[in-house]
Amino acid sequence: MQIDHVLIRTSDLTTMEKFFEQTIRLKPGPRPPFSFDGSWLYSEGKALIHLAASSNHGTDAQ
Repeated sequence: MQIDHVLIRTSDLTTMEKFFEQTIRLKPGPRPPFSFDGSWLYSEGKALIHLAASSNHGTDAQ
């Protein structure tokens, strides 16, 4: 099984990024200039996890 392009919406972008860096050793990398804050996390040059900043877990990052 592989993880490939999973989007996670979070109200605490910094904490989520650190969690993935520390637990499964992903590294932040290039991300397109979307209209909302976020982070793409990579392993061996491949983007695996996409984090999107969300203020309410409802409908703000689409």
